[in-house]
Amino acid sequence: AVACDKTQKKAVFLAEICRDLLPECSVLSKQMREIHKGSFDLVTARAVGPMGDLVAECGHTLDQHGVIALYKGPSATDEVPAFRNALRKLRSTELPVFSYTLPGGDARQIFGARRG
Repeated sequence: AVACDKTQKKAVFLAEICRDLLPECSVLSKQMREIHKGSFDLVTARAVGPMGDLVAECGHTLDQHGVIALYKGPSATDEVPAFRNALRKLRSTELPVFSYTLPGGDARQIFGARRG
């Protein structure tokens, strides 16, 4: 497992958490565009930008059958056309959306896609 954050301060925090909770996890202080092509079988992101941009930015890091999972709020439906366009360019298949409600009543969705 690898955690990645472009901000050094956040990467140091992630490393401390991983050391206690996920000792097999490595932490990189890099932007996703700096990560090698085909490195991961799963990429997740939360609150970092529009879905289409995330797929374009992170898609190259997925291995041949890798999955991308994006945690989004209720306004994400506006991003779906750009998300689907980015998936076509990556030759990926959209997965069913997982929708749920947080205990406080806020709606959330996880959008996903499988490469290959």
